[in-house]
Amino acid sequence: MGLTPFNPQPVNEAAIPLDHIEQALLAFAIPGHYGSVHIRFKLLPNAVQAVMLDVEHHRITGRDVSKTEGRVVATNERYNRVRSLLSEQAHEFRVICPVIEVIGQFQDGKMEKFEIGKAKEMRA
Repeated sequence: MGLTPFNPQPVNEAAIPLDHIEQALLAFAIPGHYGSVHIRFKLLPNAVQAVMLDVEHHRITGRDVSKTEGRVVATNERYNRVRSLLSEQAHEFRVICPVIEVIGQFQDGKMEKFEIGKAKEMRA
């Protein structure tokens, strides 16, 4: 998934840099090395610090609201309703990496097989 002429922004995703994965695999690509290299992925909690919110407001004021009243403050009931509905859906707001590991199988330093392990159960 990438850029399209109608949607200049990429899908809500970011590519994992391959350089560290490549270095770990290349370290085993030496004549005489047999076996496998397992690289496990762990998404750290600070990954969410890179999530950016782009807030856009589309406001229509009802006819019965005077434009000259000045600032109108919402009641706690309205704030609590927002918080309640948001908390009901809190489980949906997650940063997920479906790839949990990669495995390279080597024979005499030549990678013969490359597997990508994905999480068996993704939350819906």
